[in-house]
Amino acid sequence: MKYFTTRDWIGLLGRLPPQSALLNLSSLRTLTGLTDRAVRQACWRLSGAGLLRPLGSGWYANSLRAACAEEIGGVLVRPSYVSLDSVLSAARITTQPCFVLTCVTIRQTTRRETPFGRIEYRSVSRNLYWGFRRRQSPNGLIYFEAEPEKALLDLLYLSRRTGEPLWIDLDLTRLDRPKLDAWAQRFPCSVARALQRLG
Repeated sequence: MKYFTTRDWIGLLGRLPPQSALLNLSSLRTLTGLTDRAVRQACWRLSGAGLLRPLGSGWYANSLRAACAEEIGGVLVRPSYVSLDSVLSAARITTQPCFVLTCVTIRQTTRRETPFGRIEYRSVSRNLYWGFRRRQSPNGLIYFEAEPEKALLDLLYLSRRTGEPLWIDLDLTRLDRPKLDAWAQRFPCSVARALQRLG
């Protein structure tokens, strides 16, 4: 039976490529040849030593690599894409800082607390799950991110659906207006009306 000491784990985790910033139980079993039980026990021990950081759903951040919230958001709930305030803030369409990573999914609305911050997932129907692009993180991991126009439409749609006020400032001049207007037609009429009121 194989046995990995903490020193063995440090060597293994340090030799892995940047894409190993996030690891799950399955990948650790494959890398080590250990049984499921042995890997789970090792993860518990390594988490206590700070070498792995538990993220939930069987995922861990490798402390010897620098993970980012967008990567984590993409693996904890699948399918999902970064959208809403997070995209609007990054694209400087709003000056409001975003302290939570906001994502859209076709799964149930949920939130995850991670060592890298809170990630909130908002649910939309399958026919509204579009308008995002493939991104690659500095580690080489793939995640998905809404086009800024879709991020605004997602925000308008979800705000109206939940009755939440739209509280952020917006600079619509930074958006592709023809694309925004065309995409708004794929949403319920209330979204196009809300967009018209914004200017």
